[in-house]
Amino acid sequence: MKSPSAVLLGLALLCSASFAADGTLQIQIFDKATRKPLHARVSLLTSDKVARWGKDVSGVDLAYGGLPRFWTAGELKQTLPEGEVEVVVSRPFDFLPFKTKLLIRAGETTRVEAALERLVDIHGKGWFGGDVHVHVVHGEMQFNVDMARVIPIARAEGEDWVSFAQAWSTWHAPQMTPQQLDTLSRKSSDADFLCTWGMEHPKDHLGHMAAFPLGVPKTYQEAVGGNDYQAFSGKAGKHEGFTHFEILRAMKNLGTLAVYSHPTREYGGTKESVGNIARELPFDVVGAPWSLEALDIFCDAPGHAADEKLAYYLFNRGLRFAICGFTDVCYDRKGERPGDTRTFVYLGKREQPEIPLSMPKIIEAVRKRKTFATTGPLVLFTAGEHGIGDVIPAGVQVLKARIEAWNGVDYADPRKDVGVSKVDVLRNGAVWKSFAAPAAAKYHTVEFDIKEEGTAWYAVKVYGTDPKTQFAVTSPIFFEGADYKAPAVPVSTVRGTVKDEKSGAKLNGIVRVIEYSAQGRTERSKSAFKDGAFAVQCPADCRIEISAEGYMSQLKSLFLDVEKIYADMFLKIHRPALTDDAFYTKLQEALKEIEFNIRLVPAK
Repeated sequence: MKSPSAVLLGLALLCSASFAADGTLQIQIFDKATRKPLHARVSLLTSDKVARWGKDVSGVDLAYGGLPRFWTAGELKQTLPEGEVEVVVSRPFDFLPFKTKLLIRAGETTRVEAALERLVDIHGKGWFGGDVHVHVVHGEMQFNVDMARVIPIARAEGEDWVSFAQAWSTWHAPQMTPQQLDTLSRKSSDADFLCTWGMEHPKDHLGHMAAFPLGVPKTYQEAVGGNDYQAFSGKAGKHEGFTHFEILRAMKNLGTLAVYSHPTREYGGTKESVGNIARELPFDVVGAPWSLEALDIFCDAPGHAADEKLAYYLFNRGLRFAICGFTDVCYDRKGERPGDTRTFVYLGKREQPEIPLSMPKIIEAVRKRKTFATTGPLVLFTAGEHGIGDVIPAGVQVLKARIEAWNGVDYADPRKDVGVSKVDVLRNGAVWKSFAAPAAAKYHTVEFDIKEEGTAWYAVKVYGTDPKTQFAVTSPIFFEGADYKAPAVPVSTVRGTVKDEKSGAKLNGIVRVIEYSAQGRTERSKSAFKDGAFAVQCPADCRIEISAEGYMSQLKSLFLDVEKIYADMFLKIHRPALTDDAFYTKLQEALKEIEFNIRLVPAK
């Protein structure tokens, strides 16, 4: 038997031999034009086939989707086995990847400068890409992550602005307060990256919405109201506390907004009442069209065709809103693809010295429809002096339209040589013109004339080399003819009876029309009624309040409290209804005349 000292000596020699077989790779990453360090992704592919990933808080590989990679702030130092290594440095979507093969020698340091060249200076043109549907922790907790860990990942993935949501620490760690989130966000932001926090809110059986930051140090429930995800039975007293448009009203008062995400997704819930779908959306379209300011159509990309169809259908109904594309990424879950989808907003060309990105300006850009959504390609679209999101009088003149499209990096595998393959011009949702691009063209531009005599909208869709995974869609340029009528809130004739709950005696009292939200009530009208009967004109986005002396008042929603609408139509809704004229016509008819039978309880 060997002595303990001999065993220790053997282990020491083995370890020494192991380290001697390793070398060091040191990479400096910077912008080729400015020499400024860049946050970027680095993939190191070695002959031992080991998947090398950045780590979570506990040191576990963050095995997300795509090529294994590290995330750096401009420099990476990594120990590697002796032999050849393929280095791939990328920063989607406005830089071309850097690719090289190197020989690692044992005991030596190999240094390389990765100078990334811009595909296009998209920032110089005024466009900045980001995401507001981002879960630091969704609940699967396959990785131990917190907000501080994922912020550098988002930056290295090339995002310019991100709002991190829902829960911010995993494995049952205490969650950060709004004040703590504000502090961390400020510390993590600079001229090149805006870090904020938000929520998927409202998120209930009526639909899921990606909410932009509130701008106040409060929770969303405190500031704009919350709902119970399970309160959807349709039975008396069993429904959400607020409609989505009432929560959006409160958000609008704070200068922010929320976006329906994965609107046509059917997942979870029950057989009779499917989950995840944007259940309330058709009511908002008819009854509160002001509330629909944007729609996320790429959350389920590449399986997003139904979402895209919905957006085009709503444009053809006369609505004007922004096209968005967010990820719904969950940083605590395997196989996720942070930053593979994003929304670009036009903020205007940056002046010198550079001014930090601003969430109020991003929200304003979304409200003005200055957006395009992408999974890779970048696109600009102008018609004369007008751009994406603008409204133009029809029939005025012939406008020279111009499209510029770029595509130079594949998110999943930056080693691939990709480019623009096709550019489609959509008119009212149908392909009006189509332009094929030269093979693997990194940049493609087309020009054509538009002479529009009536109300119409034009948008652009760009495809990459792999049209199934790489595409971008702009918000439309709208042409407005004399026949255009902006969707307006319909006014319902609301009638009802008011009686004592026990005796059935007819009561006298007051009926009020209330504009309602968690921030308070605005009285739109008030009238008296006698002998237990009332009739009032009420906008569909308001509630009525019935009160009588000595009794507890009742507040009724024209959506949540009307069985023939909420229970009979919306609890049973499925995807086809979202783009079905007959469904919308039925809703419009139902809103014309509404009846309530009110039973008031004596005040205690």
